[in-house]
Amino acid sequence: MKKRLLTLSAIFLASLSVVPSVFADSVDEMESRKSELQEQSSSISEEISEKDHQIQVLEQDIAALEEEISVMQGEISQLVNQLEEQEQKLMETQQEIKRLESEIESLVKIINERNDLLESQARVVQINANPQELLAILLESNSITDLYNRANVLTTIMAANRSIIHEQKEDQDTLVAKRQEAEADYNYSLELKQEIEVSKSNLIAQKSELDDKVSQIMATVSMTESEKEQLESKQSDITQQTTALAAEIEAERARQEEIKRQEEEARQKAIAEAEAKEEAESADKEQVSSNSSFIMPASGVYTSYFGPRVYPFGGYDFHLGLDIAGSGTISAAYGGTVERAGYNSSYGYNVIINHGIINGVEVKTLYGHMQPGLKVAAGMTVSQGQALGIMGSTGDSTGVHLHFEVRENGRHVDPLGYL
Repeated sequence: MKKRLLTLSAIFLASLSVVPSVFADSVDEMESRKSELQEQSSSISEEISEKDHQIQVLEQDIAALEEEISVMQGEISQLVNQLEEQEQKLMETQQEIKRLESEIESLVKIINERNDLLESQARVVQINANPQELLAILLESNSITDLYNRANVLTTIMAANRSIIHEQKEDQDTLVAKRQEAEADYNYSLELKQEIEVSKSNLIAQKSELDDKVSQIMATVSMTESEKEQLESKQSDITQQTTALAAEIEAERARQEEIKRQEEEARQKAIAEAEAKEEAESADKEQVSSNSSFIMPASGVYTSYFGPRVYPFGGYDFHLGLDIAGSGTISAAYGGTVERAGYNSSYGYNVIINHGIINGVEVKTLYGHMQPGLKVAAGMTVSQGQALGIMGSTGDSTGVHLHFEVRENGRHVDPLGYL
């Protein structure tokens, strides 16, 4: 009996070790998914850091360009001031040229007048006198004093003419010098203004180029910030998924622990019930075994014993009979009367035989999962070894086998106590 109890416990514990680890696999899959999400989040964090670095470098470039633009703007302002000064100088030079032109007009007028005077004197001398006449004028003097006076008059006229010629030459030289000076100042101011305008134009062009660079960099910064925001949004989604997944893992683990606890309670209870039944029935079974001669109802191997087990369709149950896997004819283990021969969803095609009173108890046997076409009917009397049907897999069955039960006064007992 002790050996039998040890056999039951060993079978049940072995069955627990081969239970498909569905829940464990589920947790492992979720843990694997969680690790993948964490790796994705870490990778995205590196990309975000790279985007931050790129934005920082671009902002530094913008600051440097803006500083360069500021310096250039200062230079442009200076050139604008210089242009204004040069325009003022040009205006002043133009006014000076106008003033000189006015003086030139006056000088031209004076020169023309002097020319007219010289021409008039020349005509007088040419028309009214000649050297002999001028000599005659001197010889006609009445006295030394008159001679002196006449000579003095002629000298004065000649000196005046020489003075006029000299002044006219000086005025002409002054006119030429002033005009050249004014033209030189004007040309210099004009050239300087043109140079400043060229420099200003170049600086404005360079500033436009820098402005364009700043715009391009700012566009790149904007694009990079947009990419960063997208990465941050993606990372946020992954974080939420990771958090939710972690909660699911914890819930699944708690559920598994509860299932294990319940299964352990069921296992302990089943073992206790099996041991109690074994001890309560051992005397009767030993007596039955010694006083009766039941035979094997089928040829084959034992695949599932009486007692707690892993249910083939999921979960755990208490197996009420003995499963024998094989093939061929199913025979009556002992003589008796066929109480039932038919079909139901659990046992499939099955037969129940009432063997009457054996050792003070009513004993019945059940033969389940046979093929259609039973060889007996209810009410028939059968002898030990008589064919009942063919081994099959009808009803709740996962393969061809015989499900064999022994019942004492309607209570299931271990069939091995009779075989």
